[in-house]
Amino acid sequence: MNLLYHFTNYKVALEHILPNLELRANILLHTNDPRETHLCAFQSRNIPYDILFPELTDNIARMFCLGRYIKSQVQVICFSYGEKFWNNEMMWAHYAGNHTGVCLAIDESSFIEENQNILTEDDRIWDVSYKHIDKPSFNWDGNKSDKENFSFFIKSNKKYLFLNKSEYWDKEKEKRFLFFKEEQLKYFSIKNCLKEVYLGIYFPTSYIPLINHFLKDKNIELYDCTFGLDKPMMGREKRSDDNKKLVDLHYLELCEKNHKPRLDEKN
Repeated sequence: MNLLYHFTNYKVALEHILPNLELRANILLHTNDPRETHLCAFQSRNIPYDILFPELTDNIARMFCLGRYIKSQVQVICFSYGEKFWNNEMMWAHYAGNHTGVCLAIDESSFIEENQNILTEDDRIWDVSYKHIDKPSFNWDGNKSDKENFSFFIKSNKKYLFLNKSEYWDKEKEKRFLFFKEEQLKYFSIKNCLKEVYLGIYFPTSYIPLINHFLKDKNIELYDCTFGLDKPMMGREKRSDDNKKLVDLHYLELCEKNHKPRLDEKN
């Protein structure tokens, strides 16, 4: 079983993902890599900018609008992969509310099988590359329609456009599920492919009953993430109905003494 890991904050998990066991896709412009969200211009001598963007008169502005349009045409769902990747502390900090969120472990082949009814032959999961790729040129074919030109360019250059990040992101070991954008953002079922749920070290314990409710009678393992200063990496403890969230008692004593908010009451 090849597991993919999806990190998110507890608000998104509790309000959107776990109630219906669905993942929603997003467009590339809403990611956190400036190479993907920053303005990007595409130019070519034969691109009919005046037809594509008649409301604009400045060619530089047209080039940037073209770049933004291209980046908005693909929806993505981002995963990480690797043995025991649930314990990647950097991912918890960046994407799971600084350890207050959750990590979802999803079986890759089951995910594809479960969503076959809404996938096309072009939709699949791709590895992200962390090596430099030269920017491609957009060669416009006047014998093809606008839609055909964009589709050909995007499919031919997807590795540069959507699957390439700088070497500083390589610790994420990212995989992306790519598919061409439609009018509405797509939702994908994880009812049968969600195998494990990990709760962050500081996951608010007041929401534990809600987690238990969403996962009740489902074949999904639930774990608490644990941490000890004497251990090199995060650990995990399988949660049952009667065990309690592990909390650093020394920290709680300090909180009481100094009137600081207790971690198990954060929301």
